Amino acid sequence: MMWQWRALRDDEPDYELLFGLVLLATIGVAWLAAPYLDALPRGCVFKLITGWPCLTCGGTRAVVALASGEVSAALRFNPIVAAGAIGSAIWTPWALLSTVWRLPRLRVTLRPEHAARARVAAVNLAAACWLFLVLDGR
Repeated sequence: MMWQWRALRDDEPDYELLFGLVLLATIGVAWLAAPYLDALPRGCVFKLITGWPCLTCGGTRAVVALASGEVSAALRFNPIVAAGAIGSAIWTPWALLSTVWRLPRLRVTLRPEHAARARVAAVNLAAACWLFLVLDGR
């Protein structure tokens, strides 16, 4: 695995701009939709059919808890969603600033054997989170 900070090449996609704008748009839509969310039906179709919580069960509550500054509650509701939201909150401003000011970008290169291990680790992390949700009685 190789981590490097470097300038964006001309032939390289600008992921920071793309994902930064997507995250800003998501935040904007969520802000506009917030007053109408109570009208939506509640519940998870996966849990309704299977009786088991889905991998993102508690994700909305985790994001709401984070917005209220309750980090420990957010991690309890759903650790993966909370960690992703925290990471996005940190990364989005950097992504947009690095695009505007043409700052060096972080690029990670994985060799094939490391990429395979990273995929296995991601699946294990997801399984551990799901097991936590099941054992927590969701």
